[in-house]
Amino acid sequence: MKLVKIEKPVPEARELIEAAEIIKAGGLVVFPTETVYGLGADALNPCAVARVYEVKRRPKDQPLSIAVAEVGAIKQFVQKIPEVAQRLWQRFLPGPLTLILFKSEIIPDIVTGGNKKIGIRIPDHPVALSLIRLVARPITATSANLTGKPSPNEVTNIISDIGDKVDLIIDAGPTKFGQESTILDLTDTPTILRIGAISRAEIEAIIGPVQYASDI
Repeated sequence: MKLVKIEKPVPEARELIEAAEIIKAGGLVVFPTETVYGLGADALNPCAVARVYEVKRRPKDQPLSIAVAEVGAIKQFVQKIPEVAQRLWQRFLPGPLTLILFKSEIIPDIVTGGNKKIGIRIPDHPVALSLIRLVARPITATSANLTGKPSPNEVTNIISDIGDKVDLIIDAGPTKFGQESTILDLTDTPTILRIGAISRAEIEAIIGPVQYASDI
């Protein structure tokens, strides 16, 4: 495992080229987002995605989310984009909101645990955005922790827990929010699957009433 420290608010591309090449080659890179640190792999490479499950000790029927760098990139990875999603993107993306939509065939089934839905977001962090653009493909955006452990907002626990199982860790200091993104399922009635850095009230101010999965 190699550790790369990024100390500037906006990284230079050369600082992330090695990380991008590792992901392109099927490797794993820990990277910062505004919420928590993520474990990044090429989301279109089933073998790389399988490594993510293995490193996290995550059951393969538990889906992974993916990250892209621009709203325009989302359309090729989902079947359709509902109008309500566009309103949310205009308000919250880039930012700590993961939207669940029906996936397109380009997304391997292993990413979604065989489910037909995909969680997708655009992280609001210059390192994450630069890395995704250099890879030029969607990357996995699951948290960089062992399943069942707290999601990390700095690299200390990452190094001790999974440091020997990943190829590179990008250390950009503590994350802004220190909690996960809010997950909102838009495949039917808008439903919050996980509350995170964006509140229910903030979402409802844009699209009206939403429900919690626990209320169904």
